[in-house]
Amino acid sequence: MTYYHDVLPLVLRSCASCHRAGQPGPFSLLEYGPSATHAEAIRRETQARHMPPWLVDPVCGEFRGRRPLTDQEINVLSQWADEGAPAGNPADAPQIPEQTDGWQGGKPDLVVRMSRSFLVPAGSKDIYRNFTVPAPMDRPRYVRAVEFRPGNPRVVHHAFVYVDSSGQSRSFEGRDGEPGYRFAMRPLNVKMPQGQFLTWQPGKQGASGDDQLPWLLSTNTDLVLALHLIGATNAQSVQCEVGLYFTDQPPRVTAFKLGLMSFAIDIPPHATDYLVEDTFTVPADVEAWAVLPHAHRLATTLEGWATLPDGSKRWLMRIPRWNFNWQGDYKYVSPLFLPKGTVLTMRYRYDNPAVASPTDGSLTPPTRVRYGPQTSDEMAELWLQLVLRDPKDLPLFEEEQRLHSIRLSETGARLRLASDPLDAQGNLDLGKVLLSRHGDVEQAERHFRSTVTTDPDNDQGHYYLGLVLRMGNHLEEARKEFEQTLRINPDDYRALGNLGLIAMDLGNRQEAIRHFQAALKVNPADEMAKEALSELTHPAPTGNAP
Repeated sequence: MTYYHDVLPLVLRSCASCHRAGQPGPFSLLEYGPSATHAEAIRRETQARHMPPWLVDPVCGEFRGRRPLTDQEINVLSQWADEGAPAGNPADAPQIPEQTDGWQGGKPDLVVRMSRSFLVPAGSKDIYRNFTVPAPMDRPRYVRAVEFRPGNPRVVHHAFVYVDSSGQSRSFEGRDGEPGYRFAMRPLNVKMPQGQFLTWQPGKQGASGDDQLPWLLSTNTDLVLALHLIGATNAQSVQCEVGLYFTDQPPRVTAFKLGLMSFAIDIPPHATDYLVEDTFTVPADVEAWAVLPHAHRLATTLEGWATLPDGSKRWLMRIPRWNFNWQGDYKYVSPLFLPKGTVLTMRYRYDNPAVASPTDGSLTPPTRVRYGPQTSDEMAELWLQLVLRDPKDLPLFEEEQRLHSIRLSETGARLRLASDPLDAQGNLDLGKVLLSRHGDVEQAERHFRSTVTTDPDNDQGHYYLGLVLRMGNHLEEARKEFEQTLRINPDDYRALGNLGLIAMDLGNRQEAIRHFQAALKVNPADEMAKEALSELTHPAPTGNAP
């Protein structure tokens, strides 16, 4: 067995996306020297099936870009190591595909980049930050694929690519003196294109997209890169870029991104086989094109399946040994037809053991772990890219997803409050559910008051308390709550707009104009503020027309 004749072909197929220059692998396998140096590690990691990483159980069928090595290929690597990792004849080497400046999808039609690098401090645990990147376009274009390059893959754990045509994200950029802005401040109108999985994780190959499902990128639009950053032993900078691939063809299908998930996560110390589930009944015929599972470090087994109306079961995703460091979306080779009435199920399992120290082996006792976005929290999500058989069914799916999300929020909130009736987040979430689902203003107000009593600096608690007070015509009390919201978060354009509405109700025209103008400065796409400001500055004519 030799490197050039036997090993390099395997590397090109299954390893080179990470183990080459500029990618997250710690060394390149496209050169003989580093490969020979690490021959024993290659043997050990491939025999243990840690590398190349592929988490999905074969029971799920075939996915595009599947990387696992066969038993025979693993034996080739093992024998090569046993024989001293010989190089062989370089003339036997297969041709290495040319990389276009490192772009796996070929040269992009447009490359956009963060204007400045961001410094990740040494040892940082979790930094969630958004970066606004303008996309200079002379005309609207359809985007068939997107390729994300992290710049420094050692500190970028994962990334999402969103779009913003409102200009609001641009207004947040750099307000704290650093590139980007805090993750939690991402405006509501910053969204991923309809039905798309524009994500990046270590080891992801090529670009995200499908020729049948391009999306429209308009002029004067920004890309928003939502990054999860983790620190290394020393401070490092990161400057990401995105390659866009255009097409003149509009989408040929209509896609919808459906999420199964659970907010009701509360894992006790030492728990084993802790279970969370979610289900969703498909309201119309669809095809599943892709799946994206997500959890954090305590997850062990991730499962998702479809129970068809005839009672048969189809696996959507099964990962028997979850690894937090290798996440991504998976595209089915053959789409799965899911007829109306199909029940989709997500079932995830978690263990919460003591953790051994990497330095002295001592055990760190486990702590209670609840739902949340930090790595030290837990999550359970299973996202499906569904293509509708009838595009007219899109509003039906959107409404069912909205109601499903409300039910999930209520379940999660009631779980939190069952263990602590004064839990600020639980009271806030349940108050929002009662307000949106049941219209129960009185009970919602009680939960919002509990939120701000327990957590006086909870800006959303003050905002929603102000909202229900304004709905009840308690204008002075409502104004105080919106002012408190802005004291904590000066960029809450909804609070500014509500202060404008209160001023209008009280006949304070100039004050109302000032608030609406301030709301539009934060969010130029705020339609309510636009309409109210137009009404105040260009009142409709009165009297009889001449």
